[in-house]
Amino acid sequence: MFKNGLYGLWGFLKLSTLLIVFFLLLGFYFWSEKAKEVLRPWIEESRKIEVVAQGEEAWNKMKGIRDMRDARTQRSLELVGETKTVAEKANRYSLAVPESWTVEHFGTAAGGQISKVVVTSPIFAESQEGRDVFYDNGARLTIQAIRGEQASARAADGGHGRNLISKTKADIEEMDADYHAVKDPLVKRGAVLDAHILSGGNTYLFRYDYNPEKFNGGEFTFQEMLVSLKFK
Repeated sequence: MFKNGLYGLWGFLKLSTLLIVFFLLLGFYFWSEKAKEVLRPWIEESRKIEVVAQGEEAWNKMKGIRDMRDARTQRSLELVGETKTVAEKANRYSLAVPESWTVEHFGTAAGGQISKVVVTSPIFAESQEGRDVFYDNGARLTIQAIRGEQASARAADGGHGRNLISKTKADIEEMDADYHAVKDPLVKRGAVLDAHILSGGNTYLFRYDYNPEKFNGGEFTFQEMLVSLKFK
């Protein structure tokens, strides 16, 4: 009888515990639903604020990129200033160059050269130690017209092989042309860009030597001169 009483008490305690747990879970459910209902406006508002913040961040990044481009263009235009048109003596091509740059014309030479034009900025400075070359300031563009179509002008790497650093599209009279950043083993200070253009059965070699640290916007100036190139 005593044992039966214990079993009854144990059963009552288990039932009471289950009921307590049940009511606690029920209370927690209703409390959480009520909390969600109360907090929902703040949660939605927070999400809106987060979306707006992300949008503002993206806009600011885009605006920053645009401002950098505008500033770069402005600096380059300030350096270049007014332009003048330079035509090869035989009038095979012409291009626009900065007004203040000097222009020299040369005739035929060894290696199939039929003409050469050298355009130099007023601040161009070059020094040499033995065979090592140092471009100390400014820029110089050399254009050689070579008789015949050279294989290097058709090669994807411009014939530079391991000395090719990068290749960039050059928008020249709707031609499928590129210009290259190249490593010249003899150049110890400064940078070299070049382009190989085929026109009228001849090859036109453009070499641009400059100091990017001193001549801010130097590559942009080279791009602008290439874009202005016109063949007769």
